[in-house]
Order: sequence, then C-alpha cells, then structure tokens
Amino acid sequence: MVELLQNEGFELSDSGASSGRVDILIGNDYLSAVLTGRTHRLNNCLMLYESVFGWTLSGRDGEFNERTVGKESAGFIRSSNESEDNLSQEIRAMWEIESLGICDSEKSESDKQVIERFEKNLKFVDNRYETGLLWKTDAGNLNDNSDLARRQFNKVRRELKNDTFVKEQLMEVIKYQKEHNIIQKCGEKEKGYFMPFRAVVRKDKLSTQVRMVFNCSSCAKGNVSLNDCLDQGPNLNPSVLDIILGFRKFKIGFCGDIEEAFLMTIIRRGR
Repeated sequence: MVELLQNEGFELSDSGASSGRVDILIGNDYLSAVLTGRTHRLNNCLMLYESVFGWTLSGRDGEFNERTVGKESAGFIRSSNESEDNLSQEIRAMWEIESLGICDSEKSESDKQVIERFEKNLKFVDNRYETGLLWKTDAGNLNDNSDLARRQFNKVRRELKNDTFVKEQLMEVIKYQKEHNIIQKCGEKEKGYFMPFRAVVRKDKLSTQVRMVFNCSSCAKGNVSLNDCLDQGPNLNPSVLDIILGFRKFKIGFCGDIEEAFLMTIIRRGR
C-alpha cells in the first residue's frame, strides 16, 4: 500500500506507522469544512480525499472473495452543554421503552373513574386510612363459600403438622392481628364469603420469613370470587427509573418502608 501511494506521488496525513493517541475526532457535520474537494482514485477499491491536514485514504484494501472476512464499524459521539434537567431527560430516553417504539398507554376513562371513586371514599380515622371496596357496577353477588374455605383451611392445618416453625410463625401473625383489631372472630355457623389463606415462606429474609397470604380468587364452581367483583384499576407503582433519577438530586439519599402498610388500611363495611 505504501509503495502504491509513493508511486502515485501521494503522502497521507496519517500513515498509521505510529500508534499514538488520537488528538481529535471530526464528525460528519464538520467534514465539509476540512475537505478541499480534490480527490484521486487509486484503484477500484481505494479513493484519496484531500483535506487541510493532507490526503486521507478511504475504501478497502483488495477485492473481496468468498474467503475474505470483512469488518466494518461505525460510531456516534455527541457533546452537549445543556442544563441538568435536559441531561436527565436524555438519560431517561436511553432507558425508556419509548425509544424502541413501545409507548405506555394513557389511563383509560374507566381507570380515571376508579381513581376518582377511591379518592372520594378515602378517609383518615383513628390514625388509619379507611376506604371502601371498589365494587364493579355490574358485580354479581358473592355466594356463601364457607364449605370451600373450611376444606382449604383443613388442608393447610394438615400440612402444618409437619412444619412446627411455619405453624408457630402463623400463630404469631394471627395473635398480632387480633390484638391490633385487624381480624375478628366469626361464628362457627356463620355464612358468607371467606378468603382462604396460605403461608408464603422466605427463610432467606432477615425480618419477616413467613407471611399469611389470602386468596381472593377463591370461589365455588359456577360462582364469582371477590376479585371478580372488584375493579382492578390502574397500576400506581412508581417508575423505577423515576426513583433512580431522584437519587441524583442530592448528595445523600434516604429510603424507608412502612411496616405492614396494607394492614394499616381499614376496609369500611359495605355490602
């Protein structure tokens, strides 16, 4: 290649003989300012462009054949002196799925109505929030499922005979909820809709290793469950990206958790 250029009488601005560091990168938006317009074709593959720094070689060395492996690369660099707010927006754009053409849908009219109903029903009573369940306008009637709930309870009780640790933890949960008026005892022959429960065990957790989880989808065949009768509403969980970007505002960040937050809400008696 060097011999070919010498024979043609050209000298490159950078022959590549040394591996020194790159001093400056010139983008396409300034390329026309450094090119003089003079060109020279060496062969079918190589082209010379004259710049203010000297001649620049472009193209590939030799013809391709079926055994030739071609390697191509492209890069994009952009500098910006925009404000911090604009920088945050650009960082957000890098991670949001909108950049892939996937956009979050706007809240539907029904979701807006659900939020409005919830806010109207929300009250603060005795250091707790009190609200009513968001029943669907066309919700069916919840039938008695006491027999089904009792069978599922007996199944859990049989399983707990072989797991003393989980049984003791559940008894502590029931004791705590009873002392704090979260649950109340019902009559042996009382009829209505009952939510069966099961134990979720996470022994890798340092704090709560056993949780009591209620099944609101439980229902007898041909009947509706509590979940079937309630409006689901929109997802109100905050965006993880918004939380991460929030930590950029100050030098020190704090995070906290409300202990048993869902148990701090009172459900108003309704239908």
